[in-house]
Amino acid sequence: MRPRMRSAPVMPLTLKCLEENCGLDKRVTRFVVPVGVTVNMNGTALFITVCSIFIAQLNDIAISSGDYFAVLITATAVSVAATSVPSAALFLMVMTLSVIGAPVSDVSLLFTVEWLLDRARTTNNCLGDCFTSALVDHVCFRKKPTELNEVVVVANDEGATEKLRDSTL
Repeated sequence: MRPRMRSAPVMPLTLKCLEENCGLDKRVTRFVVPVGVTVNMNGTALFITVCSIFIAQLNDIAISSGDYFAVLITATAVSVAATSVPSAALFLMVMTLSVIGAPVSDVSLLFTVEWLLDRARTTNNCLGDCFTSALVDHVCFRKKPTELNEVVVVANDEGATEKLRDSTL
């Protein structure tokens, strides 16, 4: 079986981990995670930005600060429009490369490493969804510092369970 390279297929697992392992409220996770899977493509935006600048430098194209800003804005806008299709970012890079006048044909150079970078992008996107869920849960429910400092030790040397409260991490 091929590993999943999009955050949409692992959304049920993400919800289960956030609710059961992290103790986040279901109302928060079931709203934030689906929205994040659709809109929060920070790994894709980072990939498109870095690869566009790489292709421009590869072709000795002088990039001004305005061009960097244009790449950043275009990559962010394009990443929001990204679909849950593996390797979709390579096709979206064409729009970003056309903004700075870089040759679009050099996107083919990235096909060799894209399978690996796609997994890193998906991990980054899923982690962003998890962090956003935890932040929204914290802001909405204002957990007390004593609740946040609680550490649960599953088993010590004797095999007994114990709870440590108010420990400094």
